[in-house]
Amino acid sequence: MNTTFPMIACLLLLGAQATYAEDQAPRSVEALFADFDPQKVPLDTKIVREWEKDGIVYQYVTFHIGTFKDKPARMAGFFGFPKGEKKLPGLLHFHGGGQRAFLHEVEFYAKRGYACLSINWGGREMEGAKPDDPNTDWGAVDPTQKNVPGYFNLKPGEKYLDSIESPRNNNWYLLSAGNPHHWEFSTRKINDPKWRGRDGYQLVFDVQADKPNELVVVLTENFFRSYRGRSQVYVAVVKLNGGTQTQTLMLEPQDFTTSDGNALAAWKNLDLLNFRAYHDKGGKLLGSKRWAGPQPWLKKLRWEPKEP
Repeated sequence: MNTTFPMIACLLLLGAQATYAEDQAPRSVEALFADFDPQKVPLDTKIVREWEKDGIVYQYVTFHIGTFKDKPARMAGFFGFPKGEKKLPGLLHFHGGGQRAFLHEVEFYAKRGYACLSINWGGREMEGAKPDDPNTDWGAVDPTQKNVPGYFNLKPGEKYLDSIESPRNNNWYLLSAGNPHHWEFSTRKINDPKWRGRDGYQLVFDVQADKPNELVVVLTENFFRSYRGRSQVYVAVVKLNGGTQTQTLMLEPQDFTTSDGNALAAWKNLDLLNFRAYHDKGGKLLGSKRWAGPQPWLKKLRWEPKEP
């Protein structure tokens, strides 16, 4: 196992053993992923090639993404990070339809301080690939763009997972199972002047989590508009009670602080809002890398005036 690739593991925890009952199709989201544990099997990362350019280390990698119908599957991708840096924030890039893993996306984010992985889920030839270079290989199934009908399919077949009509026979299920990133919910809506919070308002949202956890809320200031000032990351941690009831949480600017303890002054210069299981920067871990239970349900993100 290479020592640099795990930097992205905070975002991408791969490796699934897909074993399911064949006589009954799942009828809920919970049932669909009930037997799925993305941390169960090692990534078994292999570096096909490594090179450096302009202070960025690039790697052409492959890694284990699951076992489907008793055959292992592997994903290819490009991974890059600033040379000599450690404990970097991770960013996972998914290409669109008809495309492939992009080196320029890895370069763009690595030059901005991220460890970035661009995965080649669609299986097209990797950029700059040499003869006999390994590529994405889904083994016994085919959710790639060579199997377009599979994006609308539920029926059984040679390249599908279940022997009965099932949602697991849809390409999107296999792509989700093969790319189970450590969850994070993000939005840029917070930088929309028509929606942005006003002075005297609180950020309010509803959340439900099955188990008690700490939810980490991250705000990034001046991420896209550096002319306004230096980019800053502000973090707040809220406790979730766990259970079936929904909690309503309210946060004010001063609830968010930098790693140096500086509080957010106002909502006006924010560009990004993230909800995460943990935040690890500046040598301090907030939240936990072992989230208990399934992902939380987040609803009704809104602004409300602070009560006098």
